[in-house]
Amino acid sequence: LEDSFNRLSDNEWMQTGLSHLNNRMIGEKNLQMLAKDALEFVAHYTGSQVGALYLLENNILSLQSGVALTGAPQTIAPGEGLAGQAVLDRKEIWLQEIADEQITVSHATGDLRPQHILVMPLRHEDQVKGVIELASVYPYQEKMLHFLKNVSENIGIAVNRAQNRQRIQELLEETQTQAEELQTQHSELENLNTELEAHAQKLQASEEELRMQQEE
Repeated sequence: LEDSFNRLSDNEWMQTGLSHLNNRMIGEKNLQMLAKDALEFVAHYTGSQVGALYLLENNILSLQSGVALTGAPQTIAPGEGLAGQAVLDRKEIWLQEIADEQITVSHATGDLRPQHILVMPLRHEDQVKGVIELASVYPYQEKMLHFLKNVSENIGIAVNRAQNRQRIQELLEETQTQAEELQTQHSELENLNTELEAHAQKLQASEEELRMQQEE
């Protein structure tokens, strides 16, 4: 009976977290704001003291948001450190009870001496969109790993949506710029035509004046 109650409690905790996170990610947010809102909620909900969220673009992970970060690298190559390794392997990394002498392992969460680290790739369909890394001085429960696995897909979907929206905006701006340049060129051509017509009229008037002088 106690096991059933615990399962129900864990499931309710997970569903509540997913619902609250989805609410945080609603709206037409840019990538930086989306990353900030998602990371802050996930770090708080899992009891993590430190967190980092990187997005993958052009095969480089770029830091988009951090919680209590000090000295975290701004960019990470796939395979570099825990975050890069999780992206390269396309699977989570869970380190528990790390001894002080083992803390030389490279991790995005920097100088803090956490004993527990969770790293999860962010996925959309079959693509890795980024990675989230969390660290805590307290042990992570199993349910937190399952929670992170579930939210990683939700965050990946939201990131993909924000990236598509950003690309569309960039294309619209590029199209607008091209239209403005064409309009400028059109105006310049119109001005040139006006100047040429005026010049032609002057030439015609001069020729007429010269003809009249010759007739006299």
